[in-house]
Amino acid sequence: MIRHAGRVLCLIVGACAMATGQESAPPNATANWDFSVWAAWATGEETRNSFTQVHIWTAGGFIGHEVTGEIGEGWHSGNLEWGATVIPVFVQTELHTISGGGFEPVVLRWNSGLHLGRARP
Repeated sequence: MIRHAGRVLCLIVGACAMATGQESAPPNATANWDFSVWAAWATGEETRNSFTQVHIWTAGGFIGHEVTGEIGEGWHSGNLEWGATVIPVFVQTELHTISGGGFEPVVLRWNSGLHLGRARP
């Protein structure tokens, strides 16, 4: 199980390393939408000194919409984005199997306008 999770993690990290930065939207573009899907795995300790005791799997998606255009100048410039997150998969395994989900209806995010080459924080 741990070997399989390690391979999946290496695949995700490799895919992220090959991703390139996004170009800035043209000034006359309409408000942008942001869609993303994610998955995560974690391992930890529940009652003893064993990091293989508990495994947590989560997956979800995010949708966001830019509320403002570019605001400010210099290193603190950027725009405000409103969004929502849906977490349909939350599973904890090993000692006890627990499953659930979640929903975050209000996510306010400041997207930095700082450019470091093609990268943006």
